[in-house]
Amino acid sequence: MSFRKNHRFSIVFLSAMLLAGCAADTQPYIYMSREFDRTREDFGQEPKDINEAIVCYNKFKTKPETVKNMAVVRCAKYNKQAIFQRQDLNLCPLLTPVAAYYRCYGEEDRKKEAEEKAKKERALSR
Repeated sequence: MSFRKNHRFSIVFLSAMLLAGCAADTQPYIYMSREFDRTREDFGQEPKDINEAIVCYNKFKTKPETVKNMAVVRCAKYNKQAIFQRQDLNLCPLLTPVAAYYRCYGEEDRKKEAEEKAKKERALSR
């Protein structure tokens, strides 16, 4: 009798856990490294500048356009353009396992690249 009771409890418990897992929040979000590190000088504040935007998402529940738009909006706050770099499964948690990395490319980046290109051309012309 107690085996059946324990078995029934196990089934109910596992079913409840499964339902809770399905109802968990799988909305995409911008990953911010050390966001909760209270020892940071700029804790709780928006960064002054960013070089990349990382979006954590669930590929079964999120459209690619949504991920791209999130990165575009994030980079646009800093007057930069979002350029897709890569994806991996090493950074984000289980319910939103895919990390999409976007480079935030702005005017300063263009100037740096132009300067580096000019230096290379001068070095080659010597």
